[in-house]
Amino acid sequence: LFPQQTQALTATTLDASGNTLTGRSVTWTTSALTVATVSATGLVTAAGVGSATITATSETRTGTAIITVTDPSQVTSAGGTVEAAGGAVKITVPAGAVGAPIVISATPNAAAPTGLPALTYGVVGTHYALGPAGTTFAAPVTVTLKYDPAKLPAWAIPGDLAIYHFTGGAWVKLPGLVVDPVANTITAQTTSFSPFTIGTRLPPAVLSPGTGSINFIQRSVTFAASIAGRTSTGLSYSWAGTNANGTLLPLGLGSSAQYTMTQPQLPPPNSDIDYVQVIVRGAIDPSQPNAIVPLASAVASINSNLTLTFSLNPDDSEPDFGASQTLDAAVKNADGSIYQAPQGLALLMVWKSSQFHGDLDIHSPNHQTDVKRGTYKAKNAQQSAQVPPRIDEVTVEFYQSYVKNFTTIKTLATGLTEVTVDSSKTMHDRLTGTANAFLEVAPRTALATFQVRTTPTPAGFCKTADAIIPKVSGATSYELTVTGIVGSPFGPTITRTVTGATSTGSVMDVYDTGNFLGVPLDGGCGGAQSSAAREAAYNSQYGNATFTVKTSP
Repeated sequence: LFPQQTQALTATTLDASGNTLTGRSVTWTTSALTVATVSATGLVTAAGVGSATITATSETRTGTAIITVTDPSQVTSAGGTVEAAGGAVKITVPAGAVGAPIVISATPNAAAPTGLPALTYGVVGTHYALGPAGTTFAAPVTVTLKYDPAKLPAWAIPGDLAIYHFTGGAWVKLPGLVVDPVANTITAQTTSFSPFTIGTRLPPAVLSPGTGSINFIQRSVTFAASIAGRTSTGLSYSWAGTNANGTLLPLGLGSSAQYTMTQPQLPPPNSDIDYVQVIVRGAIDPSQPNAIVPLASAVASINSNLTLTFSLNPDDSEPDFGASQTLDAAVKNADGSIYQAPQGLALLMVWKSSQFHGDLDIHSPNHQTDVKRGTYKAKNAQQSAQVPPRIDEVTVEFYQSYVKNFTTIKTLATGLTEVTVDSSKTMHDRLTGTANAFLEVAPRTALATFQVRTTPTPAGFCKTADAIIPKVSGATSYELTVTGIVGSPFGPTITRTVTGATSTGSVMDVYDTGNFLGVPLDGGCGGAQSSAAREAAYNSQYGNATFTVKTSP
């Protein structure tokens, strides 16, 4: 038995011939109360590690049973499974792995493990010292550690996890990893005991293109950083460049940057003129989101070997709500002339858009087309985010067709090699270049909302029809335009310029809540009945109106 476990014993009284006797009283005793106790009915309760003799006595006759209580953490040469740290750690030892019995322990270590492999970090709450420290096993032992999904970094997924074992002065990833994202466990095998932890590592970062090319006409190239199979959730990006011949400017949400050559003369071809690096960072402990660390990096080079120039025009535009913007893809030769694909071959394009704040009519990430013009339509005000920035990125990938020959190579009796073209096929899988455009929808326009405000006064309840303007950092003036008003004495459109709160003592004063400015457009006071009617009227007049705000500066 293990401590606190129980076992019911039964005593049977017999006569000299072995026949069962009934109605005889039996008393129970134990030889070691610290090991096992026994009740008047023969129920044994294990108390501590050791052996005890349980004796049943009826009249002058006795019977005995040996009870052995073992440590639940003890494993013998027969093998066994031990759970420790409240079930967070499970050790399975196969038969023959140990020669003599050992007592297995798992001691939590609140400190983060140090010295893990580069860009690998310990998952909070999974650092344990397994003991006896230094124990070695004749056969691999299975270690299962439990993790709390709420303590995983925002960017991590179960496939990023591994168990690391500190051995030989370094942390080593254990083999035989199995992650169970339902049970929130990770299992691996080891042949020795020392500190263990679950570690997580972001997959490598990739820069696209890996090599950027410029020429005298096309002096810029855009690099995009990505992590295979991931979004940018929980990640930030920092960019650096050698800047020997140009400058680097982060774009959009930070996962892309544009390099622009600034030298008046084009550097010689066939050599790298600059390098760019992106470092991807993120938090390890969800409770400390601002404590970010490096997770991955990538480097790309720039040369002056570009023979074709790829562009998307305009590459920077600011459509208003609901407005359309045409985008034209173009390919030019190094001398600036329009590129013409060779006879029988085509230049195909794949159009992609982030589609956050508008829709690109030919957005199709998995389809090639020869269409060179797309139309982007911004969302209307009712569908848009309240405050800027509202940025979408459109990318066009250019694929230059080529003919691929499928050949058979034979060695002739003369020793010469004969190459026979069996078939040819036009291919469209060679990425030749990319172009990007950024569209910022109504960059200096915020969107206000509407509410009816109730203000108690000694004279009764006052109701005001309020425009609620979100405050924009740095703005000192807000030009409010309300359109689509129905049945108001002020007409279908109201325009107001607001610079801050006012204090005339009227219910029509502009008020500041800290994050918003409240601008009463109409208002009045009266009893409960007139108040209800006034509120209904305001909702009817302004409830479906559009509230836009131009900010200055």
